[in-house]
Amino acid sequence: MEADKRIRHANDKTWDVIWFIALNTFSAKPVTSSDVYLGTGLPKRTVIRILEKLENLNVIKKIPGPDDARVRMINFGPQFAAEIDRHLQECITEGI
Repeated sequence: MEADKRIRHANDKTWDVIWFIALNTFSAKPVTSSDVYLGTGLPKRTVIRILEKLENLNVIKKIPGPDDARVRMINFGPQFAAEIDRHLQECITEGI
């Protein structure tokens, strides 16, 4: 539960990264760290630090690319993905 508190109090840059991943989760092309820093406009080093923090908190997981082992595809971890889904369902139910 400590991870939940850290995420709730994350700074805007961290939420920009989470939002970018969420928006692109269902795209035809898996999200990579390069996509995140190019898509958010944040400095590459900042994105790398944020992704490391999110991975340590089990918010995201990195999976090796099928064609290039150097590439890491980024997905939400199962618990965080379920929390996002639950929240979105609540918003839909409440008409938000």
